[in-house]
Amino acid sequence: MRGYAAHVASDRPVVVVVGAGLAGLSCADQLTDVADVVLFEARDRVGGRCWSSRGWADGQVGEHGGELIEVGQEHVLRLIAELGLELEDRDPGKPVPGLALLGGESLTMDELVGAGQLFEELSRDLASIGPITADAASDRARAIDEMSVQEWLDERLGGVNKSAFGIALTTAVRLNLGFEPSALSALSLHHMFLGFDDPSANVQELDARAFAFGNEANPASESGDVEFGEVTRAAMTQTLHVRGGNDLIATGLADRLPDGVLHLDRPVHAVRRVDDVYLVSAAGTPDVRAQHVVLTNPLPTLRDVDLTGAGLSPRRRDAIASMGMGAGQKILLQLTARPETLPEWPGLAVVDSPAAAVWDNSAAQPGTSGMLTIFGQGSLPGRLSQAHGPLTPELKAYSRELLKRVSPQVADHLAVDGWVDYWPDDPWAKGSYSGYAPGQYTRFSGFLAEPEGGIHFAGEHTSLASPGYLDGAIGSGLRAAAEVRQALGA
Repeated sequence: MRGYAAHVASDRPVVVVVGAGLAGLSCADQLTDVADVVLFEARDRVGGRCWSSRGWADGQVGEHGGELIEVGQEHVLRLIAELGLELEDRDPGKPVPGLALLGGESLTMDELVGAGQLFEELSRDLASIGPITADAASDRARAIDEMSVQEWLDERLGGVNKSAFGIALTTAVRLNLGFEPSALSALSLHHMFLGFDDPSANVQELDARAFAFGNEANPASESGDVEFGEVTRAAMTQTLHVRGGNDLIATGLADRLPDGVLHLDRPVHAVRRVDDVYLVSAAGTPDVRAQHVVLTNPLPTLRDVDLTGAGLSPRRRDAIASMGMGAGQKILLQLTARPETLPEWPGLAVVDSPAAAVWDNSAAQPGTSGMLTIFGQGSLPGRLSQAHGPLTPELKAYSRELLKRVSPQVADHLAVDGWVDYWPDDPWAKGSYSGYAPGQYTRFSGFLAEPEGGIHFAGEHTSLASPGYLDGAIGSGLRAAAEVRQALGA
């Protein structure tokens, strides 16, 4: 077996990749033919926030983290095909009414009218502000960026905020982005619903097409009369999933790495520049001398890495110190019946208090049992002392009461099994996915993907095309690998 020492002794250039999530794995996979790659992962597994949950009835699989794959996300779909994996199509093929429990009211998704003004205002902004990325943003882009989502909604939509549609909109923002509307840049709305092109992805013709929430019903390419319920349904039901679990993408990439590349249980403690190389210090190994380093960590976790000697710019240090992660969590629940067989099941549900979305993650999976995901934002009652584990009694009671509000029949079929993932408490993630506070788009977007010297950056937070998605992580890893290859003249 080719071991760690072979990397140290090799005559080829050395590249250290930090983090064996989808970004790091995708990057390392593209570099082993031109360099000796050392891939350090702090966890005892690969995949990062792409982590599947197994051991459920009928062999069904849930997702602790990234779950939804959209039909337009080309990086992840291309990789799935390349690895020979199969996809499950979760589109029910029939109308899904959807349920919204908002402000004490129970509504179908189609009753959430009022999105026309939102999409009109968003489209008008995008037509006038020009680029929003760091060092290219217009004064108008900066002015909108300095506003919070809540301030923008108050100014542009006024009293709509108090309507069922307004409550649904702010709930969707909280769920989709993992932050309160008052803590997010107003440009987050434009990003979420219409999408931004990603100029940083244009390395060796990598696809940089923008992706947006509810892409299949995205009004950017329509007449503008698409309603909120249609967008929400598309985002939750017109999705794909890897048969057997999304983390088969990660293990498939890991399996094709040469021996000696991947090192688990090796958190990186420091990166420092010495002359024309970087010394990377990881637990349990000698320092590695590398010509290039690729950091794929979520930014808050980099605060635990000593980068004082890495030669990073003040803006980079500011981004690492100030950018946050959403407070998303998931509860996985086993049912003794498939949800679609129960007459009261609405297909999906959105609840404003506490903010939660409920969907069927057993759709397209075999068996007579069912599984539900409760995806929420913020703190939970009686949550665990660790980030991941079986439901506490308090969380079981919370889940049952929430399901009773959605569908008493569904609650009656709730089995005893359940699991919670509270990502803000995960030490190697510190949140669900990235977000921009007011003023941060025009300071950091695009810039987050730019290399500094021989240090390169990847991860979903560096993607403007698909942030927060598996596709964004994979695309960023490919982009970082292309940068390294270009620098090596390969």
